Amino acid sequence: MRRWVARIGGVLVATLALLAVCEMALRLAGFHAEVGGSEALPFSLPLFRPTVGPDGVAMLQRQDAAVGFRQEKPANGLRVFVVGESSAYGFPFGPEFAFPRFLQERLSAAWPDRTVEVVNAAMPGIGSWQVRKVVEEIADYHPDVLVVYLGHNELSRAGPAESGALARLAPRFRFYQLAVVAADALRGWRGGTPTVDKMRRNTDPFGPIRDRARGVATQTDADRDWALARYRENLRAIVASARAVGASVVLAGLAQNMSDHPPGASRHRRGLSDDERARWRTAMQSAAAHMQAQQWGAALEQVRAAEQIDARPAILHYMRGQCLEALGRYASARAAFRDASDRDAVPLGATGAVNRIIAEVANETGSPFVDVLQALRRASPHGLVGSALFCDSIHPTVEGHAEIARILAEALGVPHNLVPPTDVAAVLAAHPEIQDKIYRTNTVFYLILGWHDKALTEANEAMQRYPDMKKARDGIDDFRTRDPVRSWDDLPEAAD
Repeated sequence: MRRWVARIGGVLVATLALLAVCEMALRLAGFHAEVGGSEALPFSLPLFRPTVGPDGVAMLQRQDAAVGFRQEKPANGLRVFVVGESSAYGFPFGPEFAFPRFLQERLSAAWPDRTVEVVNAAMPGIGSWQVRKVVEEIADYHPDVLVVYLGHNELSRAGPAESGALARLAPRFRFYQLAVVAADALRGWRGGTPTVDKMRRNTDPFGPIRDRARGVATQTDADRDWALARYRENLRAIVASARAVGASVVLAGLAQNMSDHPPGASRHRRGLSDDERARWRTAMQSAAAHMQAQQWGAALEQVRAAEQIDARPAILHYMRGQCLEALGRYASARAAFRDASDRDAVPLGATGAVNRIIAEVANETGSPFVDVLQALRRASPHGLVGSALFCDSIHPTVEGHAEIARILAEALGVPHNLVPPTDVAAVLAAHPEIQDKIYRTNTVFYLILGWHDKALTEANEAMQRYPDMKKARDGIDDFRTRDPVRSWDDLPEAAD
């Protein structure tokens, strides 16, 4: 026994000695990366690193994208930072086609006597607790304006967990920071070929979405309330950080595609009997059959019959919205689609409560509130924001990004008729890879949600333009076989 204890002790001593040497070497080399503690980031800080531009000017450059700005702010400079998640970053095609880039063009054209820098500091897959850290960094870069387009991930990500002393201490060590940075470099989930096993990993960023879409997990009302309270607190802190260095803050409401993108998952109310389930399913299947036959009035009657049994499922309200839209009752259709989004069990975007919080924090702090959703409704047929402006549920198309840039520029004092509209058709013609990325991303996302038929349709359409999509198309059958999902009308119960 003593011999084994001695051996284990020797291994521990050797390991600690090796880590100590590694720590000393990294410190001597000047290595440091802010990687968070209990609020771990999916990237390392600082987000911007010193570099030199092609013209020899000292710049600060993002480590993960072609986004940068001058280290020395020009005397006539106007520096605008945009923070948020993937919908602000420009996913799936990148920041070069996102609204911060188009906002830069509009402001520069409107104010040619100023050196305008609109900096995209948004990051895919993050939440408000992580944006707080990004804004703390931005505060060192002399911002004039901070535009916040944030909140789509609040209800789909768990957020920072409580951590012990060791977890809080670890980020102070350089070898731990190096491990996180190395993991960042190796993380290529979105770029790789999706597999069933990949999606089943608990560490995958889409794990919570996948589990909720399949009924494996369900967010409770208490979970939502906690997430919204956390969001409100973080939004206030973001405003305070920017204001502390003299920057003005613009809080933008969130927009999404509610009319052309169904909810990710639905839940029955608790306590539904087997008979009630059967009658609900029969009514909804009848409604679906009438919709297929374009008998919209009869379909709406069946949806209402199902609603009398159980009004909780999000899919019911989405189908009600489709019927109302087809019948030309557009205001009622918009309300139904909003209900469907708010009841989504995944969810696939911000609920109405998130936009209410944004407006309330704007009012509390005296910050301008830009109602992006309402503005996009005015730009959409019948006020129904759909696939013309969004690739999926929350990520804008290039046209959507151009329209959001126009809305924000107007909020910053540039009348919409002062600058010509962005030539979206020319952008798309010059960059055919944009549509390719949209096809690939949508196919993967549909598989995550278990929408195998929709993924197949997307892949087949993509193959007409991009033959190399065949590999993704061929993998869909594997998903269907190995990753079974419930039918749309076989719903689990809601959580307490």
